[in-house]
This record gives sequence, structure tokens and C-alpha cells, in this order.
Amino acid sequence: MIKKTAYFTFVMMALPLVAFAQANLEPIRQIVQAAGSIIQGLIPILIGLAIVVFFWGLIKYVWGEKGEVNQARGRSIMTAGLVALFVMVSLWGIILLAQDALNIQTVRQLPAPRIPSL
Repeated sequence: MIKKTAYFTFVMMALPLVAFAQANLEPIRQIVQAAGSIIQGLIPILIGLAIVVFFWGLIKYVWGEKGEVNQARGRSIMTAGLVALFVMVSLWGIILLAQDALNIQTVRQLPAPRIPSL
């Protein structure tokens, strides 16, 4: 009985700390949003880089020196570019599908500021 009372008292005393902890999460939220905006800017760059790698491998395969070794090297570069492109676009699609299923809106329209009138 005493253990239950002590446990209940501890939980009731710690409950305000949980409420105050939410106010301290604002800096963490800002860091996560900043990291998210940086990653959003990097995604098109990485997809473009994967496309460049694929075409670089294609050029090495077609116009490189003829030979089994050089063609195999170009083929492996093309494969790496395609795999990277496939993984990035697939993950992007899965994330968008999850956001749609969970009804998470990524773009929020803020109301334009207005001058109050009398």
C-alpha cells in the first residue's frame, strides 16, 4: 500500500515537469525544421547528381576505349547511378505516400497580413 501511494505521489509531483518540458522543445523544433529545409534543398541536387553519374557511365560505356574492362567499368557506373536514382525516388514516393495516408500537410498556407479597418 505504501509503495502504491509513493508511486502515485511521485507521478503527481512529476506531472507538471512534463507540461513544462513542452515549452523547452521550441529550440529543438527549430533545429529539426532547419535540418529539414536543408535536406529539402539537397534532394533535387542528389537526384541530379545520380542522373549525371548514370550518363557519365553511359558515355564511358559507349565512347570509351573498346575493351571488356572499360565497358564493364562503364556498366558498373551506370548501374550505380540507376540504383541511387531508384532508391532516392522510391524513398521520396514512400514518404509522400505515408504523409498522404497519415494526412500530414507539408505546405501550410499562411494568411496574408491585413490592416485592421474600423
